[in-house]
Amino acid sequence: MATSDTFPRIWLRSFFGFNPEEDGYIGWSKEANRKHVIDKIAPGDLMMIYGAGSSSTASSEILRVLGFLQIDPKPIRDIDKASAHGLERKRQNGWSDKWTYALPVRRAWRVTQPVRLDQVASETYQPEKGRAIAAWSPQISESDLQRAMDLRVTEVPVFGEPPLVGGLVDQPLRNAFRSAGDDALRPEHFATSFVRFQSLITAYDQPFTRFDEGLIAAWESYKPRVRDVALDRLKADDWTPDQIGSGEIVAKVIDAIEIQATHGDLTNNMVFWQNRFGHANRDHRALIEAATTGAGVASLERLLFDLYRGDRQEDEVFEELSEAAGAKYPLMAYLFFLKDMDRFMPIQPTGFDRVFAEIGLEFRTLRNCSWPNYEEFNDILNGLRQPIADETGLDHVRLVDAHSLLWMFSTLLRMEAKGELSNGAKASERFLGAREKSIAEIKYSLGKTVFSSNGQVIETKVKNKELHMSDAELDKLLRELLEVQDDRCAITGLPLQFRGAHTDANMLPSLDRIDSSGHYERGNLQIVCRFINFWKQAANDGEFRRLLNVVRGIEVSDG
Repeated sequence: MATSDTFPRIWLRSFFGFNPEEDGYIGWSKEANRKHVIDKIAPGDLMMIYGAGSSSTASSEILRVLGFLQIDPKPIRDIDKASAHGLERKRQNGWSDKWTYALPVRRAWRVTQPVRLDQVASETYQPEKGRAIAAWSPQISESDLQRAMDLRVTEVPVFGEPPLVGGLVDQPLRNAFRSAGDDALRPEHFATSFVRFQSLITAYDQPFTRFDEGLIAAWESYKPRVRDVALDRLKADDWTPDQIGSGEIVAKVIDAIEIQATHGDLTNNMVFWQNRFGHANRDHRALIEAATTGAGVASLERLLFDLYRGDRQEDEVFEELSEAAGAKYPLMAYLFFLKDMDRFMPIQPTGFDRVFAEIGLEFRTLRNCSWPNYEEFNDILNGLRQPIADETGLDHVRLVDAHSLLWMFSTLLRMEAKGELSNGAKASERFLGAREKSIAEIKYSLGKTVFSSNGQVIETKVKNKELHMSDAELDKLLRELLEVQDDRCAITGLPLQFRGAHTDANMLPSLDRIDSSGHYERGNLQIVCRFINFWKQAANDGEFRRLLNVVRGIEVSDG
């Protein structure tokens, strides 16, 4: 938890309202009063603004805490940091000569909960000293500080400052100044959360045991494989500085985002890139528009080059690229996930905020696309690796494993909230377990085939079929074939079914030799539906494919 040692000091100040979007300064009518404040404050200190007891203050805001301003003890004039609208408002109210001795405001937070001043600053505020408070701005006490830190606020833009990127949205003020790890989840708290996670997953499927099997593998194992596809498309190691501005780099990045499998599960859902709800809602909209129009493409490509090939500070690249790309948090996290999977994870703010609240972390990512927020997000995931290992008994929990467990937890929480779990919904299949059973069945069947065909004399001498690889090599090859074929029959393209998850035995996977006169060896094997293997028998592979296409009414040329 943040303390007074890490949190900025807070000073008290009354005013007629709270409009940092138009007035990027805080002012005094007397230069001596401003000098008094400059002499005692430090850069980054906060002013807690409350509604002055005056007819100029809206009645609903009198003696209410309105917001907080982070100020810089640098003397300026009001006109240096006031909008035209703000200056016109002063003129119309006859205030042109008031609050002209100013200090710049760097950040601002508007209080989102109605709260009286005496409920927050009960020790510091004294009604009879209202004028003195306005002039001298006393520092609030430690107890008042702690109460102020707990007020819920939303960060707002400040006139004359860079556009707001991220920032708190309806969160305690302390979160704006919390260092990574301040609210680290204690092991005993995570133990309780893990019990809750197990109860949810058990209601839907089987209890979690490890990351490479069961429902979590079926739902979450695609992310590293999508990343491999993306990196192959990105080919960032081949980028050269003279490509910057050509559009080639942006095109590769778009290609690395728009990964859509026609079958299987290699679809990139870590970024909302598909045009299902209008172009304006696409996370990578800025990249598409730059590639299409050429506007801003050079600056985008310079930043992308810096991200993957340069040596600039990551925080600088994140903030600049985020601003250029429209502060799309899933997009930024995905680009950094491609850069280094050992340090950076994808993010979907709504889902992760749901699970953070469930496990007791006052940390939010929604509308908080900034480097400090993203750095803390990854720190939280990293900090959960050991508690997860302790609860599961697993030897090694990777960063992506912690990410997967939290995301599954969030998904189950959403399903529970929608009433799906209470209605008895169950996982439609034990995909990974069924897949493992099918692989084992293929290996067993192959072993029997090889054993019974090695030159034995039955009624006739069967064709010799040898296995030219070890069991471990066969296991690896089967998995590779299923992956490259996207769990579809190599000849028909039909989805394969797996033992225990489906009911059609004809659609189970079967190992087929491409050249039926050859042996079981790498390069001569493919996985097909069981009925296709039965139909094909010893037929020539190419001729069999041609005949199938004739049945389909498809003409295929050899050219």
